[in-house]
Amino acid sequence: MPRKVIQWGTGNAGRHALRAIIERPELELVGVHAWSPDKVGRDAAELCGLSDPTGVVATDDADAGRSAAAGAG
Repeated sequence: MPRKVIQWGTGNAGRHALRAIIERPELELVGVHAWSPDKVGRDAAELCGLSDPTGVVATDDADAGRSAAAGAG
């Protein structure tokens, strides 16, 4: 069973971590928190340079991110 993960931050280090999470089958990305307004609403894959959408959209609402994670799977 995959471990559920929320990536907090999508800057230089965060986008590398985000890509690693998406590419590892033992991890399930269930949320992405972004500080920058231009990243909010974008798919996690787009934020780290991957072409296949994940269906996980970045938010700046910390409570919404935690709620999504709690309800995932």
